[in-house]
Amino acid sequence: MTPWYSARRMFLALLVVCLGSGTLVAQRDTLILRHYFGAYAGAAITMHSTSFGQLPGIPSCCIEYTGATAIAPALGVFFEVPLADMFTLQTRLGFTSLSGSLQTDEVIGNEPVLRDGPIPVGERRSITVNHTLDATLPLITLEPTVGINPFDKFWVYVGGRAGYLISSNFEQRETLVSPDGYVFAANGSTVRNEISGAIPNASKLQLHASIGLAYSLPLGPSLELLPEVRYQFPITKISDVQWKVSQFQVGAMVRYGSYRPRDPIIKRDTVYRRDTSVVAKPTIAQERIYLKSSDVQDESRTEDWVEYHTITIHESYVREVPRVFAPGLAVTATMLDAQGRPVPVTKIRIEETDVIETFPLLHHIFFTENSSDITTTQLSRIDPEDTKDFRATELVRDQLDVYKNMLNIVGSRMRSNPKATIKLIGCTSNTGPEANNKTLARARAEAVRDYLSTVWGIDPARMSVEARLLPSSPANNQYVEGREENQRVEIESNDPLILETVEFKDRERAVTPKQITFDPSVTSSTDISKWSLNVTQQQRALRDEQGSGVPNRTPWNLDVDPKPNSDQPVVATYTVFNDAGQQSTAQVRVPVEVVTAKTGRSTTEQGKLIERYSLIMFEYNSAELNQENKAILERVKSRVQPETRVRILGYADRTGNPEYNRELARKRCVEVQRKLDLPAGQVSLEPIGSDRLLYPNDTPSGRSYSRTVQIELDTPIK
Repeated sequence: MTPWYSARRMFLALLVVCLGSGTLVAQRDTLILRHYFGAYAGAAITMHSTSFGQLPGIPSCCIEYTGATAIAPALGVFFEVPLADMFTLQTRLGFTSLSGSLQTDEVIGNEPVLRDGPIPVGERRSITVNHTLDATLPLITLEPTVGINPFDKFWVYVGGRAGYLISSNFEQRETLVSPDGYVFAANGSTVRNEISGAIPNASKLQLHASIGLAYSLPLGPSLELLPEVRYQFPITKISDVQWKVSQFQVGAMVRYGSYRPRDPIIKRDTVYRRDTSVVAKPTIAQERIYLKSSDVQDESRTEDWVEYHTITIHESYVREVPRVFAPGLAVTATMLDAQGRPVPVTKIRIEETDVIETFPLLHHIFFTENSSDITTTQLSRIDPEDTKDFRATELVRDQLDVYKNMLNIVGSRMRSNPKATIKLIGCTSNTGPEANNKTLARARAEAVRDYLSTVWGIDPARMSVEARLLPSSPANNQYVEGREENQRVEIESNDPLILETVEFKDRERAVTPKQITFDPSVTSSTDISKWSLNVTQQQRALRDEQGSGVPNRTPWNLDVDPKPNSDQPVVATYTVFNDAGQQSTAQVRVPVEVVTAKTGRSTTEQGKLIERYSLIMFEYNSAELNQENKAILERVKSRVQPETRVRILGYADRTGNPEYNRELARKRCVEVQRKLDLPAGQVSLEPIGSDRLLYPNDTPSGRSYSRTVQIELDTPIK
């Protein structure tokens, strides 16, 4: 009798016993599960995964065995206890086998075929052998798993299996398969390397990870049949070689449940049943509720082993509410159109205009005749302790005031740019007491150097000093004005930032419309005692008004602070009150549109960006652009858009006659237009010359700053 046949008989006998005893168990809904026990049986498909050709120490000519599959019995008993509502712990003790036959065919050579004739001809036959390794691996198993019952009748088992190999024997042989009639030369037989015995270094303990699925089929009140499948994933190897065995089991469990009676369940509950009647009271300001009557009832009943004890409390309440205050309040926002008629306000528009204005730095410091005293110049001087608070952008927006602070601007920029150096070139008018006086020229340059070193802490090594008589581009010495302009120190730098123009930027806001009127209306005014108006933008208060009686129309002047300052809507809220303290509210929301240089959302001509640039001064009687002017023009050129309108205004100092100065100014305008490379239709030229002096011409700096060109860019904001 085979082991498989005996296991089947034992399983059927256990099934009959369980069916007979199941009828004695009460209904499950009145019982609590204590544990399960039962038996299982099935067929195991054994799958060998190999990657070796020789067992340790066993002679073999095999290169590598391929995997093999076999069928073995799987049977045993189990015990299962509940862990929680959906979980159980099952432990199996059973028997199975990992036995299998590993085989592979191999071509080990060939044999020439001889035909009639003196010379052998090259036909050959392959010599093929079969390598066989039969393993006998009976296994006793202990398999703990956790059972999960995710929904009715369906079970998932996850865990592991530990198995002990009762024996681990093998039989190995190499058989010559083809061609027929051949034998191995060594032993004269078709079989060689025929060896049997215990598998070397066999691992008696075989570990597997286990996962299974089962479905419960009730056979009686306490008995179930669970068809199941399980997969055993190998963790350990059979021996030291790459040889693992997995199993796929198909079978069934017979499970018998042991139950105990449930304890009685007592449920107590208190139920409130309330009814409320509503009464309107004209004399109260807030609603109130009070208990009118109360009644208590006690009830007991039993259903399905559950005792219910219920206390029911009946309560009757009265709710008194104030009379509804409904004045029918509404509010609108209006403005006057071009004909002076009130029309609804669709939005408030805030136009922000960025005005950018630049002031060039005159690189010359003018001294009085025959003097190197820096205190006689027009320049403003500060104390060393005040330098930390000096900011060029905080100066007065005036060209001559910026010039007066020229040395402080240079000192501040050199302090911020420690790699920058400057050259100080002292000059004279080379007439009268200054004739051939290079000592005076050097003393003037050194006076500037000493101020920057003493006040601003600039290392003298960063400031070179040079002396010459007349400047490289002198003014006309025949005039007093020319001699005054030649008595100077010129500044040059290796870093353009040191002598860069000073830029100021202002933002101006214009609000449209200038005035809005908030117009409230009511359908019933009999109960209104007072009112209030609150105008806000993002909870920022803009206007607060209040009064007695029916609310009034309220005008709001948007040119008076506080006024809207963002793109959030303005909310005007009217609230009316009666004598009982009740209130009613209505509001109107007015959208706000903000047009700025960065986030303009207007159409053409509704907002604009105005930029004004002044070129660094031209040399006396010259329309030639120097390097500093070219750098400014490149910046201006980058700011010009296709829709930008460009005005170029040319100026001159008072030296010379007006007609000559206008022509000189025109040449300067034309040269700037040429460098900007703009079409004539986009540019307008205005050669003013000395007809309107930009600055007082009584000083060298005023005359120098008058020899300039101003550029104005007018760009619509889209």
